[in-house]
Amino acid sequence: MGTLRLRTSARKCDRCPVRGASICAVDDAELQAELDRISTIRRLEPGDVLVSGDDPSQVAGHVLDGVIRLQRTAANGRRLIVSLLTEGDMFGQVIRRMQHFTVEAATPARVCCFERAALERLVEANPALQHRLLLVTLERMDWVLFWTWALG
Repeated sequence: MGTLRLRTSARKCDRCPVRGASICAVDDAELQAELDRISTIRRLEPGDVLVSGDDPSQVAGHVLDGVIRLQRTAANGRRLIVSLLTEGDMFGQVIRRMQHFTVEAATPARVCCFERAALERLVEANPALQHRLLLVTLERMDWVLFWTWALG
């Protein structure tokens, strides 16, 4: 008689191309399973809007591939692109509801999205995830400072 094998279903996080660079880079298997459960993969076409500027943000996540723009539109209709997000970059607010920039696909893209409130609850309950979010935020701040210096 053969050995009984339990079949485990593959999780989308197991195939994630940016898992090591994203908020999801945590070692806790239970936490990783919960992140997988609350995440959805979305395909975007150029011009698709994930978050409208100055509206309460409903999603946060990271870019799997493609390019996402963070932009503001001036009163005169002029669009100012403040950042281009690529593979592994995070978008949206996790702890704060307001997102002051529009998050829009610049190219065909795939993003991993979390419903903001569910991710916030998970972050609040898990110090490891809080630490990972802090590291991702500090990395983003370093890039802002670098580009401020480079363009200044």
